[in-house]
Amino acid sequence: MPLSEDQIQKIYEHLLKKRLYDVEVKRWKNMPRFQSDEEDMYPRFVEIANAINDYAESMEWTEVKGGWRDVHSRAPKSTSNTAPSIRPDSVFASKNTNMSTLQKKIDELTARQEAKEKEMVRNDEVLREEIEKMFREQLDRRFAFGFTLCFDQVSVFLCDRSGVLGTREAINIHTSPKSLIRVIGSFSILKPHELGWDPSMKIYYPENRPHLSLPSYEFPFERVKMGLSLYRLNWVINSAVAHLGTHEDFLTVHAISIVGSEVMCGRASIVWEVVKLLDRQRRDKVCKVYVLKQGWQRFEGLHSISGEPFEARAHWMAGLHQGRIYSSEHVLSNDGVLDTTLEHIRKGLGGNNEERPLSMPTSKPKAINSLVQNDIDQESNLHEQIVIQNGQLEYQSRDPYLVSRVFTRIIMETWGWSIKYFKDNLELLTVIRDAVQDHKDFYLSGVLHRDVSVGNILICPREGNRSEVCGRLIDLDHGKQTWKFLSTSEIPPRKELDGVLANSYHFTFQVEGVFAEEDVVHTVLGAFNLKPTLAADYIKASLDGASRKVTKEEPCTLEDLHWQRFVRLYKFLLLIDLTTWQVEKLPTFQDRRPRPGFRTGTVPYMSHEVLARNYSRSYILRGDGKQWVHDAANDMESFLWVIIYLAITRGSPGGFRRDELDAGDFQNVDLRKVTNRFFNHLDKLEEEKQNLFTVSEDGGNGERILENDILKSFHPYFKPLKCLVRDWYKLLVMAFRWRASEYRFIHDYVLNLLTKEIEALGSETMTDHMTDPIYDHKTTIELERRQRRQDFISNAFLDIDSVSNNESLDDDKDGNEENSQVQVSI
Repeated sequence: MPLSEDQIQKIYEHLLKKRLYDVEVKRWKNMPRFQSDEEDMYPRFVEIANAINDYAESMEWTEVKGGWRDVHSRAPKSTSNTAPSIRPDSVFASKNTNMSTLQKKIDELTARQEAKEKEMVRNDEVLREEIEKMFREQLDRRFAFGFTLCFDQVSVFLCDRSGVLGTREAINIHTSPKSLIRVIGSFSILKPHELGWDPSMKIYYPENRPHLSLPSYEFPFERVKMGLSLYRLNWVINSAVAHLGTHEDFLTVHAISIVGSEVMCGRASIVWEVVKLLDRQRRDKVCKVYVLKQGWQRFEGLHSISGEPFEARAHWMAGLHQGRIYSSEHVLSNDGVLDTTLEHIRKGLGGNNEERPLSMPTSKPKAINSLVQNDIDQESNLHEQIVIQNGQLEYQSRDPYLVSRVFTRIIMETWGWSIKYFKDNLELLTVIRDAVQDHKDFYLSGVLHRDVSVGNILICPREGNRSEVCGRLIDLDHGKQTWKFLSTSEIPPRKELDGVLANSYHFTFQVEGVFAEEDVVHTVLGAFNLKPTLAADYIKASLDGASRKVTKEEPCTLEDLHWQRFVRLYKFLLLIDLTTWQVEKLPTFQDRRPRPGFRTGTVPYMSHEVLARNYSRSYILRGDGKQWVHDAANDMESFLWVIIYLAITRGSPGGFRRDELDAGDFQNVDLRKVTNRFFNHLDKLEEEKQNLFTVSEDGGNGERILENDILKSFHPYFKPLKCLVRDWYKLLVMAFRWRASEYRFIHDYVLNLLTKEIEALGSETMTDHMTDPIYDHKTTIELERRQRRQDFISNAFLDIDSVSNNESLDDDKDGNEENSQVQVSI
C-alpha cells in the first residue's frame, strides 16, 4: 500500500481530533455494537471512510478524485438486467458522479465494499459477482480491488485474470484502526493504473482536442447523448507496432466479442473491429479495417521468448503472417515492465503454482447490455466457450492452478464474417477447404488449433478485390504447441521382410481373404507392428465399398488404399541423407497432455474423443495402455460438425435460420430433437457422438444414425452435400478405428474430399432446387448485406462531427442470430 507510516499516523491524529475514534474503548464512534443494528453501519462507515479519504487526498495529488457513497438502500442499477440482484452496500466513485448517474450506470467505480451480517464466505461470493460485473462493464479494467466488511471484520481482495488474492486473516477495524486507514487511504491516492485502469485505453471524445479522447474515469457520461451499448462504445487504444518502431492509435468501430471480459482465471479476450485513428482524421481517406484482440495469455514458459503473443508467433511459424498479422505485443506497464498478473500486478504475492485461486466463477457468463437485445444476439447464439472440469461442463476458461498471465494485444488484418453467412454451397465448401488448409499449415509447424467452430471460420474479402472471398481459420486461444516431431524412420513405419517371412505373411493375408501386392504387405504390416490379422482387417475395411474388386490376379495396391503419399515419402527418403532431411515433419503431441479433467473448445463441435477424454470406442488397439491426446483428426471431426450444424439449422444461404426450429412448430418435433441431441443438450453430447462413431459387428450402427437422424434432417438446400458428409464420416471412422494413414495424413484426405466436391459443384448443371428463386433471393440479400457492411465500416466515422451524432446500419435478418448491425454511438 502506498501510504507511509508517517502519513498513516497523521491521518490517525486527524481522526482523533475529529473524535471519530475513541482510543479508550478502542472503537470507531457511533459504529453499532450489535449485528442487529446493520442499518446504522452503512452511513457511519461511509462517514469514517470519507474522512480518511479527504485527508489522504489533501496530502497527495491524485488523478481520481473520489469519495465513498452509501448505496445499501438504493443499489445502483446495471446496464444489464442479468446482473446480480445483491448489490454493493457502499462504493468508491469519482466525485463528479451524482447519484442519478450512479443509479443509471456504474462506470467510474474504483472499489466496492460489502457489509453484511452473513458469514464471510457468502460476502466473498457477493463481492466476486460485483467484481465480475465491473470487468463486464468497464472494458478498460485490468484488475480491481474490493473488500468485505462483516460487522467489524474487513478483508481486502485484489481481483485479476489469475483469480482473487485476499488477506489471509480479516482485520478488526476497531482494534486495528491504522490498518483500516491504510486500506481506505490507499484507495484515495493510488494512480489510475494502480487501481486497475488500462492507461492505453481511452474513450473517443472528439470535443477534447487535441487528444480526441478521455480516460473513462474522466468521461462526462451525463453530458453525452449515447446508447448504453458496450458493443458500440468507441475506444481509442494505443498499441505498439514493432515493424514501425512506434505506437499507433486505433479507434474501435464495433465490438465483435466482449462476453469474455468478466472472466477471472482466464484469458478474458475482447475483440473489436478497429480503424487507425489517423485514417479517421483524414476524411478523404477510406479507412482500412483491422481486428484488435486483447487478452491475458498464460505466462508460463514465455520468459525466454521475445515479446510476441502465441497467436502471432504461430502465424509466423506456419508462414501465414503475411496479410494477416499487422502487429502484436506483450503490453508493457507504465513503468516499462511486462504487465503480468503475479509478477507485476501482485508484486509476487500468491505465486504458489500449486495453490488454487481463492474464488472462481462457476456460472454461465452474464448477457451483456440486455437493454440493447440485438447486441446480445450477436454473441449469444455462438456456442459458449466451455471447459470440461472433473467430468462437468463449466462455462469460461479457467485453470485449477494459479498461473501468471501476461496482457497481450494483436492487430490483425484478417477481417470478415462468420461462415454461417455463406452465399451458396460452393462458397461454403471453399471457405471450409481454406480453413482446413490453414489448420494443416499450423499443424505442420507444431501448433494444433483445438477449437474449430462456426465462430472461428471466417469468410474474408480478398485484399484489392472484395467481390472475391477466401476462408480463414482464426482464434488460437485454445491452441497448443509442440517442438517434437516424428523422426524420419517413423514416416512411414515400413518393415522390410526377408523372403520366408514375407511369404508367411502373404499366406496369412490370403487366408483372411486379402490379396495384396508386396508393397502393401511391407507397408501395412509396419503400420500394425507385424500383426497380420489386424493388417488384413484394415485392408478389408479400406476396400469396403470400393469400385474395383480385388482378386488374386489384380491384388490390392497402395493406390487402392490411398497410401500413395506414404510410398512417395518412403522412396524419397531412401535417396537422401536422413540426418539432414527437412522436407516435411509430422508433429507429435504425446508430450502435451492436458491436466486431468480438462478439455478446451466449443462443446457442440467437439470430437467424440475430446468429449470422452479417451480413444474412440471403436479403436482397435484401445486397451494398449497408450495415453490419449487431442490430435489433428479430432479437429477434422469438428470441421464436419460445422457443416452438419449449418445443414440442419440453416434453411438457405445468408445465415437464415430454419423456421421449422421454432418451438411453436409442432410438425417438426423430430428435427428439433436431432438438433438438441447433437448440439444443444450438452450433458448428452458425449454419448450421442460416441454412438455415431461406434462400429457394430455389421458395421452399420453409426451409419444408421448418420442416415436416419443426421442426413435425414438436412434442409433440402444442402442435399448436394450429403455425399461429402458420408465420405467424410467414413474417413473419420477409419482414422479413429485404425490410426493408420488416414489418421496421420488426415488433412490430405479431407482436402481431397473437399476439392472433388467443389469441382463437382462448380461444373455440374444446377438442379432445380439449387436455382429456386427463393434461394437466389436470399443470396442476393446476403451480397447486399456484405456490401453495406463493408461500405459502412470502411468509411467509419467520416460523417461524425460530435459525439452526440448517431448513425446505424440495419442488417438484421433474424432476431435469433448474430446481428451484423453497426451503429456509431458517440
